[in-house]
Amino acid sequence: MRRLAGPALLLFCAPLLVGFRWPWETSRLQKEARAAFEQQDYARADELWSDLYRDRSGDAALAYNLGTARLARGDYAGAMEVLGQGLERTRDPALLDQLHYNRGNAAFKMGDLERAAAEYEAALQAVPGDEDAAFNLELCRRQPPPPQGGGGDDPDEDQSPPQPQPGGAGTGDSTAPRQAGGMSEAEAEKTFVKQFPIGRLVEPKDIAPMVLFLASPHASAITGQSIAIDGGSIPGIFY
Repeated sequence: MRRLAGPALLLFCAPLLVGFRWPWETSRLQKEARAAFEQQDYARADELWSDLYRDRSGDAALAYNLGTARLARGDYAGAMEVLGQGLERTRDPALLDQLHYNRGNAAFKMGDLERAAAEYEAALQAVPGDEDAAFNLELCRRQPPPPQGGGGDDPDEDQSPPQPQPGGAGTGDSTAPRQAGGMSEAEAEKTFVKQFPIGRLVEPKDIAPMVLFLASPHASAITGQSIAIDGGSIPGIFY
């Protein structure tokens, strides 16, 4: 099984703009956010990834990380929103699977079983072999319909749908949806690299020559410019 221990993260390296955010600053924020998440300080992870997301709102992998942090901290509506934004920014099947899967978990937490089932079905369309999505979809279908007319005779009886808890192999729990556990670092990097036409991530050595040039007399006539060093990940035609 891929996802048994709780929400996990995709690693990413955002394309960089000279004069916008230095690569080591981006790297520092990424590491701090990941460390906060692993220490279950989900509010801090949310804060740090939100900071990065303001600069890179088109980054689907970053949307997944931020949405997963919000899911973990209990902000289910916020998780649904940012994960939905990630869906609009990628066509990669593995990442689509992850985004839909966690949207399904957020919808389940909110008691919207119909939406949760639709998200798990979408995850299966992206990756038909996703056993966890299939498990959770079947779980949604087994849930009883919500009570009509305010419930039964016992006013203290809990009529809300079961809330998902970490489950999976060996737990003996057949009523708890399995939570997202994400990709390995190697899988995540391979997924993210697909956004770069140069076939690799941008590295500090790619930035340094431009910095040296801009600091030299040869660039004395260049003013007020943003120069993208992004490996071609931001498509566009400029005149």
